[in-house]
Amino acid sequence: MHNASTFAGKKYRDRNHIASAYDRFAEQEEYRSKKGMHRIEAGLIEYLLQKYLSDKKTIIDIGAGPGIYASWLANRGSTVELVDVSERCLKLAAYRAEQSSLENKMSFRVGDAAELYFEEDESFDGALCLGPIYHAADVEDTQDMLREAYRILRPDGFYILNCANPFPWIKVVAASGEFKVAEESLDEIAQRGYCVLDGNGSEFGSFLCTSDAMKTFLIETGFYVINHFGSKGVFQNCDLSTINKFDQDALRQAQQLLIKTSTIFEYITQSEFLFFVAKKV
Repeated sequence: MHNASTFAGKKYRDRNHIASAYDRFAEQEEYRSKKGMHRIEAGLIEYLLQKYLSDKKTIIDIGAGPGIYASWLANRGSTVELVDVSERCLKLAAYRAEQSSLENKMSFRVGDAAELYFEEDESFDGALCLGPIYHAADVEDTQDMLREAYRILRPDGFYILNCANPFPWIKVVAASGEFKVAEESLDEIAQRGYCVLDGNGSEFGSFLCTSDAMKTFLIETGFYVINHFGSKGVFQNCDLSTINKFDQDALRQAQQLLIKTSTIFEYITQSEFLFFVAKKV
């Protein structure tokens, strides 16, 4: 495993804190993916992977965490490079690969989405980036992440990413006092399309971006935006304890319903997370 122990410079003001936090909670990341809304959301993500990445030979998973979706892709024949700021998460991913006899299909590198200096231009057929953008320090950091993904993708390569949606997050999370909006009004955020929530005593803040703003950033980078999706679809107000009780049949039905409703405008605007599929042209 290639290692880079620290992230320095103005772009990385939060990176060491993020790496430290995910090192501590790496095991919880995998556990969290199997609970609540994440159980249903996994169906949407796997649908996108199947449709856009499953036939790609070489894929980079940026912000791979413990390798849940990298393993899914490797199981279907792709060679996947996993990049994450958390060395602990990558060690869990490597263990997962070994246990599944996928170690020859997966490689691991500690690194940052905004500076993939160790990757050559046009070296991947597809890219997955679920998580890093809502840990961006600012809009320039986000744009650097998009530019790096564009640079390392081959022409016609697909890019699947997500971001945090400002107003649902401000309503659900900031109102709890865990975060605060830094010296700006909601009208200003709506006009600009993005904001940074200060950590308010926690280790790092969050970069939040509307669907329109993210589409603009992608287009400015050179991508063609194919579609975007809301993470919750019709399940906006579903009780999480109920979801945890779903058996496999009920879960599959719920996942299919999410896929069908995730592109409805009302549900996109209400979802805490947004997913995008873009293509390098």
